[in-house]
Amino acid sequence: MSILDQAAQTQLKNIQKKTGKTLAELTAFVKNSGLTKHSEIREMLKRELGLGHGDANTLTHVVLQSDSASTAAGKNESQVLDEIYSGKKTNLRLIHDTLMREIIKFGPFETLPKKGYISLRRKNSPCLDPRPIRVLKLA
Repeated sequence: MSILDQAAQTQLKNIQKKTGKTLAELTAFVKNSGLTKHSEIREMLKRELGLGHGDANTLTHVVLQSDSASTAAGKNESQVLDEIYSGKKTNLRLIHDTLMREIIKFGPFETLPKKGYISLRRKNSPCLDPRPIRVLKLA
């Protein structure tokens, strides 16, 4: 499970704790509301359950199964790329493959197939901080 998947699972567990409802109960709550548009559901969850925007948005995606990971579920990287680079975009696959050969030179990363794109996540990525260094005096 990727770090992003772990974060999403943690967020869903926290939503369940905040609301006192299971994911099944939350799904039923949304379905019983009769709302179908993402924005309407998100606003209803914020209003009725007191969720913040991010939690309400994530829960809406899960209930509607509209998040990019759910849409790409069961597909491997190659299948997603075949869908992206089909039809008029077939000739762009060569550019993608060339870029990936260069990107891989930067070190290890994981690929996460999504609907319509492949997400790349660096493993142990370094952080560069351009802010000036401040010296702390310890007594």
